[in-house]
Amino acid sequence: MRMVRSGPWDADVLVTQMSQDVLNGLPAPEDGIIHLSADKTRKDKCGRKQPLGWVNRDSAHSPYHLGFEMVLLIASWDRYRIPLRLAVMDPKVKGHQNILFRHMLETVDLPSWVCEVVVSGDAGFAANPTLKLSEKKGWTYVFAMARKRKLTNGK
Repeated sequence: MRMVRSGPWDADVLVTQMSQDVLNGLPAPEDGIIHLSADKTRKDKCGRKQPLGWVNRDSAHSPYHLGFEMVLLIASWDRYRIPLRLAVMDPKVKGHQNILFRHMLETVDLPSWVCEVVVSGDAGFAANPTLKLSEKKGWTYVFAMARKRKLTNGK
């Protein structure tokens, strides 16, 4: 976040460039399968008057939390796990984590050795447009589904 606020740094471009350099230097898996997973991180307060910060409480008994959340796109295979993209969530935009995740999936540059992609995430990332995007790209997906979700058979 300090790099983002300092001005001369573009954190997304920096992480993207570093991850591409690392991906090209690591050995490819024998099966050619890469796993792309979404993760949401919460960072504590990092300064005064954070425009994307929010105040929240996990439960009635826990203290208030002031901070910001980021969405990460992580590539993993064998024993390697590399962050490919990151973006800061805006708490005022409804469904912003899904919008950011879809944008990351659309713009990700995968190495030439990739034969199959498996996209995974928790229930917060399992939006219908995200599932349709994965199907359109021919990728396999594994998401936790919310209990209130309706399936195609109406249940």
